[in-house]
Amino acid sequence: MPAANVRRDNLRRAFRTIWSRRSAAAGLAVVFLAVFLAVLAPIVSTVDPTQQNLFTRLRPPGSADGWLGTDNFGRDLLSRIIYGARTSLTVGVAAVAIAAATGTIMGLLGGTLGGLFDQALMRIIDILMAFPLILLAISIVAVLGGGIVNLTIAVGVSSIPPFARLIRGEVLKNRNREYVEAARAIGASIGRVMFHHLLPNSLSPLIVLSTLRVSTVILTEASLSFLGLGVAAPRPTWGNMIADGTKFLQTAPWISFVPGVAIVLTVLSFNLLGDGLRDALDPRLRGELTLPKQ
Repeated sequence: MPAANVRRDNLRRAFRTIWSRRSAAAGLAVVFLAVFLAVLAPIVSTVDPTQQNLFTRLRPPGSADGWLGTDNFGRDLLSRIIYGARTSLTVGVAAVAIAAATGTIMGLLGGTLGGLFDQALMRIIDILMAFPLILLAISIVAVLGGGIVNLTIAVGVSSIPPFARLIRGEVLKNRNREYVEAARAIGASIGRVMFHHLLPNSLSPLIVLSTLRVSTVILTEASLSFLGLGVAAPRPTWGNMIADGTKFLQTAPWISFVPGVAIVLTVLSFNLLGDGLRDALDPRLRGELTLPKQ
């Protein structure tokens, strides 16, 4: 069977597996909703998230001034939640893309070349893993400065080690298989072996890790914004929204509660989706191995 047909069959099987699991389907639905709101934020929300109105400050949810209430500056919380989703998802997806691309290249090179190069590369990864994710991200932000671009770079660099170690492990497991030996025997270059034979059979765990890692990055971004090291005000993020509400936990708890619920639902949805993708894409759970591209 051609490799393209195998991939289509695997994709159909993956969707059937996800939809057959209620938790994974619910996670996928919430993720789609969050992405929809983030992309179409100016259309979905007609209220400026930075517009202040001190006459409507601290209004509770369900009031005429806002479905989810207003904060201490009278800003609409629903609008700020929607625009905050844009910030969180942008940082999450972009940081994971940086980490996945860099870690994949490092893992492919280390696992394929081996020797001193692999040892030196893994020592660099070990050094990065010696620091907690949040601490390493804080250190990088302190050097680069604040802002969404620097925050994305900081979180992305901090998330490289898991991807590098995963891909390296997959390469070490597959590099002595028959199809790789056959490619080398017919004179395939190292680049072709890596990107046409080893990488395709490492995509399933890479996709699962990327999905799960988005939730970790969203939590990290929220933590840094809560500490004042993330995206600067007045741009709304879920982290700085929680920070703004800490002074009003007794009088207006919804200021922190609403973005907190948004973070919990989004992170939980990505984790549920990642679990569903793991069951659908992992060839060891299906008892088969994806054929390499010929």
